[in-house]
Amino acid sequence: MVNSGVDFSSSTAGLFFHLIQLIPYLLGFSLKSVEIFSMVFWYSAVVISSFVLAKTVVPKNRIAQIIFVAIYSFNIYLFNTWENVKVSNLALVSSLPLFVSTVYLWSTKVIASKHAVLFLCLASILASGAGINPAYFAVIIIVLSIEAIFLKDIKNVAIAILVLVTVNFFWIFPLLNYLILNQTKSLADIGLTNWLYSLSENTSLVNIVRLQGAWDWYVVDKYGMPQYLPYALNYLSKLPFIVFSFCVPVLSFISFLFLNIKKRFWYVFFGILAFLGIFLGVGSHPPTGSIFIYLYNHVPFLSFFRSPWYIFTPLLTLAYAGLTALFFEQISLRAKNKKLRHSINILGFVFLLLYGLYSYPLITGKIFRPDKDGFYVKFPQHVWNTKTWLAEDKNLSSQRIISYPDDDLESFSWGYKGTESILGLFADREVIAPSFNIPSKAFGFLLKDFYSHLKREEYASAISILNFFGSDTIFYKKDSPTLSPPVTAEIDKFVNTVTFGDWSFMKVNEETNKKVYGADMIYNNLSYPETSIFQAPLLNKGAAVVNGTIDTEIAKIPLSGSYLVLMRADALGEKKEEINNLQKYRFTLAKDGLFDFAIEKLYVNKNDIVARIDSREIGIGSISEEEAFIKIGPVGLTRGAHILEISYPEAKNLLDIDDYSSYAQDSKLRKDELPGNIQKTLAAVNFANEDKVIKLPIKGFNPFLRYAVGFDYKYIYGSVPILDVIQSVPSAPVKTHPIYPGASFDWEFRYEIYKPVETDSKLELFIKLSPNKPGDRSKTYFEDLFIRRIYDNKVFVIERNQGFDKTSSENVEFRKVSPVKYEVKIKGSGDASKGTMLVFLESYNQGWVLKSIDKESGLKPLHFIVNGYANGWYVPGNLRDSNYVIYYQPQKLYLIGMAVSVITILLIVILNLFKWKK
Repeated sequence: MVNSGVDFSSSTAGLFFHLIQLIPYLLGFSLKSVEIFSMVFWYSAVVISSFVLAKTVVPKNRIAQIIFVAIYSFNIYLFNTWENVKVSNLALVSSLPLFVSTVYLWSTKVIASKHAVLFLCLASILASGAGINPAYFAVIIIVLSIEAIFLKDIKNVAIAILVLVTVNFFWIFPLLNYLILNQTKSLADIGLTNWLYSLSENTSLVNIVRLQGAWDWYVVDKYGMPQYLPYALNYLSKLPFIVFSFCVPVLSFISFLFLNIKKRFWYVFFGILAFLGIFLGVGSHPPTGSIFIYLYNHVPFLSFFRSPWYIFTPLLTLAYAGLTALFFEQISLRAKNKKLRHSINILGFVFLLLYGLYSYPLITGKIFRPDKDGFYVKFPQHVWNTKTWLAEDKNLSSQRIISYPDDDLESFSWGYKGTESILGLFADREVIAPSFNIPSKAFGFLLKDFYSHLKREEYASAISILNFFGSDTIFYKKDSPTLSPPVTAEIDKFVNTVTFGDWSFMKVNEETNKKVYGADMIYNNLSYPETSIFQAPLLNKGAAVVNGTIDTEIAKIPLSGSYLVLMRADALGEKKEEINNLQKYRFTLAKDGLFDFAIEKLYVNKNDIVARIDSREIGIGSISEEEAFIKIGPVGLTRGAHILEISYPEAKNLLDIDDYSSYAQDSKLRKDELPGNIQKTLAAVNFANEDKVIKLPIKGFNPFLRYAVGFDYKYIYGSVPILDVIQSVPSAPVKTHPIYPGASFDWEFRYEIYKPVETDSKLELFIKLSPNKPGDRSKTYFEDLFIRRIYDNKVFVIERNQGFDKTSSENVEFRKVSPVKYEVKIKGSGDASKGTMLVFLESYNQGWVLKSIDKESGLKPLHFIVNGYANGWYVPGNLRDSNYVIYYQPQKLYLIGMAVSVITILLIVILNLFKWKK
């Protein structure tokens, strides 16, 4: 549920990979044994597949074959693959040699068609996991296409690709439907992060050629030591490793000097793969990066290749294995006597020995680092107690659980780490948790608001947001190392807590919306949808929010024009006015009515503000406050544009200093070199050839507010200082924000906005002066330095409910049959002339359909986005008192695709068995 129920069908591509784990698990093996079995299987698949290709390329030279397998199976590119057990990488690496060798042997008539198709089927099964990241799967098709060109055998390669596609049709078919239906052209369209530039920082040509482009090799701590991979130090700084890193590339390129014309195909084929592996693996890094970026931005779907080093390097490792094997084969064939051939064999064994030493982290298992990474995890007793409780307590609800703290990577003090909730390992409950990729912006805003209220101890507001998640329980993990502040005992007023060791499950006292419910209040959100979202705490439990400005289906609903207005007022004025305490907000109404204004409190009290609407002051009697909002109203407003003015209290300067004269005394300047008013002007001076730091005291910092850090400055001479805003916890800094003033000889004003990390911490301001050359010095003046909170409080306009009755209040019951099917019963209790708005809290997708079971009608329920991210249907009044089914239609495509995959495999197997028997 980390993705709020979004469809990304290629995730089912891991079916075979997990089947390999499921089989020993069902046979009663421990989890540790299951993982060992899985690793042994995939390692064997890589070795056997590469050996088959080695036998094809160099059939008569055993040393060359072993060298081929060693280079392909033990290369340093695979360190990361095995360390993280990357399914897509393993699927690609294990299947690619088998595809290449099968197609070649088939085209050269070494094997019969029936056998070729069987081997292609096996390779396609191994390759299925590559579909988890379809870019890896596409690499197989690219390689087969290259092979077709140089073998001049389009027919057989077309059949090979057909087998590959049909065997994997169970995930390809629904995935294509999803991409086409959502008009997907780039990663942003499905909410994925673009890693191209960050992962290409260290992919220089030299690094790619040596297979050393992994980003985590180059992350070092303050002492210059590798932060993640201790063994990387050897490869980056030890001379023997540096020298040997060029050995395989050099041997590969030298092999062209010993070209055997009879094997011209292999030289050309491996040469092309090497070129593509290097060029594409470099990604956006110079010198070829500009070409890749151009292709990346203009070639459809190339943006899915967001990690080019990881995706394309298998082409290079395959090329290196083939070319190096050809080199040893050719020098052995050219040896004129047996003694020389014997020496070449010894040279091959020496190379293998050195290569084994070079790849020692993989051979010795150092890549796993069990002593540091929690490779072996012992689950504490409270995990098992939780598992039993969730499985056996019949009084538990079936609603979603939302986890806290809000770290994207879930980790525990006892070693376990994961990108998804640990509850998914043993509980059949949907869990909402933070994620690196949240496709729905609206859902992301809601989740962020929930956590912000929770951190600010605005518990009632946080719990009210659960209505829009279909959640009723907070999973609080005290054993999770985090910067997020703890949940305090104040929450006990709102929840009933069950605790197992360091884990607490806080079930809210009041009933929240179920995953399927009938809305009794409907708001039309007129805010710009990408940057604004309704504040759930402002709405009652049964409310639903639609956006008629972008969803054309809303206008088709009877009386939709009478839905209550909900909108965010836009801040008015120039950017520099954001640091003023007087803030103006503009909004436009499409109708007359009574309206309330809701202003985020953010540590402001109602008595501290003065409000004006269209220059009319609003009396204090119309201003009230709740836990998280200050409310103003009701105010009668007419159709048209309006301006709301809020005068907030004057923001205090957090800098705890009024007199800068002490800094002048320490500057070693003569009196005539000092500023005219040393109490008002801070002279930042450095005479030394080392760094100088001026620390300014700060008091009253609140990490849940945003601040403006500003000053007047005048550059005099020397190096330009840097102002560093540093937020830190006792153990380490959590955020650093440098400000570069510039080198203006006239007084200038400058400020920047600082958004703290929401954690209990302190804030410090430093003026840092760089070291001078011998005999030089530097000086800059600062005045009116300040750190003040800014009033970026969001303001919402909400139409007052005056007897809203544009929907029928219904009793909705539902049963979850499966993740793709829900049975729903609507029992009418209101006006039969009014329809019902049915809300289904899964991410909106056109594939979700609502069908009546027992009432035939030509009317199709209108389907639209509700609550910013979920599915909503308008059910006409004459269709209520009925049973319905909510079904995810693309599931049929998955079933069709699975049928095609299974039938393809069975036909191929039966065909071979039949012919062998005959």
